[in-house]
Amino acid sequence: MTTHRSYPNDFKAQLELVEELVRAGWRLESLLKELDPEGKTICTLEAHPARLGQSEVPRTPHSELELSAHLAEYAALTTRCTYWITMQFALWPIMGGLLAIAASLWNTVNHSVLIWTCLATAQILLLGWTASFQEKNNTVRYMERELRPAIQAIAGEHVWRYETYKSEQRGAFPVWWEYATPTVFFVTLIALTVLRPFQQVDAVGLIANTCLLMGTTIQAIKTIRIRRDFFPTPPHIR
Repeated sequence: MTTHRSYPNDFKAQLELVEELVRAGWRLESLLKELDPEGKTICTLEAHPARLGQSEVPRTPHSELELSAHLAEYAALTTRCTYWITMQFALWPIMGGLLAIAASLWNTVNHSVLIWTCLATAQILLLGWTASFQEKNNTVRYMERELRPAIQAIAGEHVWRYETYKSEQRGAFPVWWEYATPTVFFVTLIALTVLRPFQQVDAVGLIANTCLLMGTTIQAIKTIRIRRDFFPTPPHIR
């Protein structure tokens, strides 16, 4: 049954308050109890008799407030993802500065020490880059498995189809950029070990960078597993 909604004058203020409380970490149950203690909806629903034959999504007394809270949480999560993306791109200028410093020290520092130190620093930076991918994927998994069903229960099933669309394009197998970082560093370690005269300092550098490579590989595997677990059921049967 299609309805007319008459909102109170302070509806915008209530919505802003909902967004602020969600960003502050309030749980939905506590939010509903605080803002609507008598169990009333934040808007009134009046039946429209001329449209009784049309289908609509059933609404609960808290549906409008729940939808506002969910959308505010979605906005907070996407903002967090934006910060992670910004951090990822900020790592590349830092990497370029690292190479510039290494080039300026080439004639004054032992080459083995300089090479292994730069490689370890680059791995630490890219370990953070991979960790940010993991956090982004974990956020998307939460939105797809928890937040999306909650919103669909209010707004209908045909919302938020983008990740399903992308998953059908990517498939279940890892894409190249998900395993590129550990692969590049593995090849680099092999090349530095085989193509250069091996000294005692090289053993220390190889051990340290191998440990970092293991950490990077574990992070990449976790990132891929999280992405493959976005949906509670396979997208093709949704």
